[in-house]
Amino acid sequence: MKKSRRMNSLLKLAKNREQDAVSLLNRTRQELDEREGQLKELQQFQRDYINRLGSLGSNGADMSKINEYRHFISQLSGAITMQGQLLAESRKELALKSQSWREARIDSRVIGNYQDRCRNQEHQVLLKCEQKEADEKAQQMKSR
Repeated sequence: MKKSRRMNSLLKLAKNREQDAVSLLNRTRQELDEREGQLKELQQFQRDYINRLGSLGSNGADMSKINEYRHFISQLSGAITMQGQLLAESRKELALKSQSWREARIDSRVIGNYQDRCRNQEHQVLLKCEQKEADEKAQQMKSR
């Protein structure tokens, strides 16, 4: 079996690995986008509650209601901090998945290029054999 043909299974494995890496990368991107959206929602929610707290104070609400708002805003701050940490982890994970995909893509291209070189060499050998046969036939015809 020719070397270029033997490379087919390796190339297929490399392409599969590259596709798997792309899938993981896309899922990680999607997760990152979701976490960014959640963080923005939490931040907007906190701004809304801070605005409500300001209007409560100016409308003369009782202290227990104001304290409830302050406590809830404090809890939102904690949730925002945690979401920010999750977002940072997602960014790191995305960088790792991106690197894995780039490596898989490089491997796939290297194997594909090697297979192309093997095919070219095999073609050159075939051309030389055909030329040699043609030369031998021409020599035989000349000898007669």
